[in-house]
Order: sequence, then structure tokens, then C-alpha cells
Amino acid sequence: QVMVVPIGYILEFFAKTFNNNFAMGVLFATIIVRTICWPIYAKSNDYMLKMQLLNPELQRLQQKYALRKDPEAQQQMQMEMMKLYKKYEINPLGCMVTFLQMPVFMAMYQCVVRITVGDVYNESGELLYESLFFKGVEIDHKLFGFIDLSVSSQKAGWQGWILPILVGATMLLLQYFGSKKPKYAKNVPTPQASEQAEQMQRTMKIMNYVMVGMMVVMSISSGALAFYWVVGNLYSLGQQLISRELSNRKYEKMKNQGIIGG
Repeated sequence: QVMVVPIGYILEFFAKTFNNNFAMGVLFATIIVRTICWPIYAKSNDYMLKMQLLNPELQRLQQKYALRKDPEAQQQMQMEMMKLYKKYEINPLGCMVTFLQMPVFMAMYQCVVRITVGDVYNESGELLYESLFFKGVEIDHKLFGFIDLSVSSQKAGWQGWILPILVGATMLLLQYFGSKKPKYAKNVPTPQASEQAEQMQRTMKIMNYVMVGMMVVMSISSGALAFYWVVGNLYSLGQQLISRELSNRKYEKMKNQGIIGG
């Protein structure tokens, strides 16, 4: 709720700027929110790059001590692991950074849904939920003049199915680019994956497709939600391409500094 209000005012401001057009409000609010969260994404991306570079050395270290289970050997292994983390400037808790974005994205989701719903009354006409935004203003929910964002795909006619299809297409594009190895990763030795690791990868791939299906189904229920996801996915695609280039430069810098081999 704390984050919903400021995001709602941003959405309302841009919507009113463009003749109370809800789609323009969602567009600019999504871009602004995602841009504000970019430093968190960049930190997470930097952590992933360093972990990829660290992983081959970490596995060699684990193999070195695989048969040595005595306390002294295990303590020595922990010390050498800490040296590796220090070498790559990795905070072991860095993986938690990604979750910092979730409250913001959930607030954006709530904001889009609530503004679309507006005031909610029960069968007796009593006010159950009062919308905080667009007081006394008639909102234009049309995208490009013919896609109604205030209703579900079934009620919007054939036009309403355009956005759910785009949600699925952009999600698949995100997964495709996410599965491709960055330029720097081609120079990083890839350890032989165990049968268990391969099984986990197959399971993750299935889960990704299931998630795409779930998002498409959810987007059918709300044109506004579908539009928000399409904008967010397109932004993430651009963000991913830029971050890959920055990671390649980071890799070259670390190589020139002698942190990693050539």
C-alpha cells in the first residue's frame, strides 16, 4: 500500500497529461518504475556475471577437498572459498538483491488493477473500496482507440486478444534471449553437468513455459494488466540487451586487470 500510492500518482499524472488516457499513464509509469529499479537489476546482473566466472574455480576447489572430510581440511576449504569470493568481490548474500524489486513490481501490479476497477460497491450499493485516483474524472481506457483496457479479452472482442498474444510472445522472447550465452560466457569454461543438474535444467524449462501460459491466462482477464506486462516485457528485453553489453565490458576489464585468465 505504501508504494501503491506514489506509483498511482505517477500513473495519474501522465494519464491526465495525455487527455486522461489510461494506457499512456501505464506506459510512462512502467518505464519510470523500471528505470528507478535499474540499479537493483544492474547489481543482480553483476552478481550473476561474477558467479559465472567464479564457478569453475569453485568447482575445482570442491573437487580438491572432495575426499578430505576432516575438520582441518574443511576449515581450509572454507578459507580458500572466502579468498575466491574476495578475489571476485562477491558478497555471498548478493543473490538476495533481486528480491528487492518484487515489492515495487507488486505495487505497480496492484496500482494498474485497482485503477482499472475503480470504486467497488456491493449488491446493496454500499462502497466497499474507494479508488484513490482519478476522482471525478472520466478515464479513457482505449489503447490505440480500439482496445478497451478496462475489460477482459472476452468482452473486448477480437481486439482484446491482441494483448494476451503479445504477452506470450514477449515472454518467450525474454526466455529465448535469457537462455542464450552472453559473449563473455563463451570464454568461461563450462563444467560437465551432472545428471541431476541436467534434470533440473529440463524441469526449469518446463516451469518457464508453464509460467508463460499462466501469465497469458491471467492477462485475458484484464486488458490493463496485459498492456502493463507487454510494456514491462519490452522494457526488460532492452534492459537485457544493454546489460549483456555492460557485462561483456566488465569481463574485459576484469581480464585486463588480471582477475581472470585470458
